[in-house]
Amino acid sequence: MPKLVDYLATPGFFVEKIWCGDQFCACTVQYGQGLTWGSGIYGQLGHCSMKNERYPRKVEYLAAHHITEICCGHRHTIFITDKGEAFSCGEGVDGKLGHGDEESLLFPKLNQSLKGVGTGACGRHHSCAILSDNTLYTFGSGTRGQLGYSNSEAAAVGNPIFPTGHKHIRCVEVSCPQSGAFYFRRHGLRWGP
Repeated sequence: MPKLVDYLATPGFFVEKIWCGDQFCACTVQYGQGLTWGSGIYGQLGHCSMKNERYPRKVEYLAAHHITEICCGHRHTIFITDKGEAFSCGEGVDGKLGHGDEESLLFPKLNQSLKGVGTGACGRHHSCAILSDNTLYTFGSGTRGQLGYSNSEAAAVGNPIFPTGHKHIRCVEVSCPQSGAFYFRRHGLRWGP
């Protein structure tokens, strides 16, 4: 039976968007604040700890930023700001945080490679970001074809994806189901298992 989240039901408190990851949740509230709660064992909540949070808690590390999107994955999170910045934290296995390594992070770290990020998505072992020019970048594990290019080309930093024969297509929305497939919403393209 659904139950009201009392913490978020405070008069004058406005929840803009909500996202769910694997055993954790996140939301944005007025003035671009990001809140997370649930399992924090991999640092995916962005609170500089591995503690679980029973109630929504503001991500203080990003208090100076206006958060517009929060992408929740299996054990990692990407926070996107109104300036097109992407900050990621949590489990870094397979380079799914996009920093060019596999380091796990307890705090949201700015991705220096991605500029002008508008939206994104996180899967189990991979992530993606759509830039303001509608190009798609993917990073993390490509073992099941979920990055949109051969695994030998896979890089932890992110590569622009243009499916073969479709260079004129620009991505407007994408999701990363836990199974690993990507879906373009604009033209119905799909890759992965």
